Amino acid sequence: MKETYSFRQKTIDEFIKELESKSAVPGGGGAAALCGAVGIALSSMVCRVTQSKAEFEGSEDEYEQMIRESEKLGDILLYEIDGDAEAFEFLMEAYRMPKTTAEEKKIRSLLIQDRLVCAIEAPLRTMHALCDTIMLFSRVQSKCSRQVISDVAVGVELCKAALKGSSMNVFINAMLMKNEQKRTSYITEAEYMITKYGAVADSVYADVKRSIIADS
Repeated sequence: MKETYSFRQKTIDEFIKELESKSAVPGGGGAAALCGAVGIALSSMVCRVTQSKAEFEGSEDEYEQMIRESEKLGDILLYEIDGDAEAFEFLMEAYRMPKTTAEEKKIRSLLIQDRLVCAIEAPLRTMHALCDTIMLFSRVQSKCSRQVISDVAVGVELCKAALKGSSMNVFINAMLMKNEQKRTSYITEAEYMITKYGAVADSVYADVKRSIIADS
């Protein structure tokens, strides 16, 4: 991939302006990755606030471990903002190839099919990281201070939204693949993650909501 991007280095205002523009990147994939990164950042915040409370004294190591996991996942998701853009541009290079002669059409078609794999694997990486963020929230939820319990629900919902959003790039590119076996495999993998980890996110959100309402 020749083109490299640094969207993750931009300010919030700069990134939003880029997203609003007619440029194809950043697009939905980058927006989903950023959404997930914002979501998992709330996990780190929740752990740090909880860790500072006297009633949780003695559990510092456990919270430090969850913070490290959270920060690592956040870094992955921020990286994938640019990774998504680079994968898209890599695919577009193939689409821009000449297609005048039969030979050119054949070469172009083969290259498109090859690069569709990269365009699918980028959002899949994002999805795998998001599955891990949701599972981390399921651990944080049962160990956090009530003061920040609502932030757990906000964070896990952002990660769920990012998971479903990322899946759209898997689906739209997979449907362009001529290899039916690969196409089905990618779609099945994405659907599995949405179903399994979406349910976990829903459970975390519901538990938090019940906790807030029951204690009110």
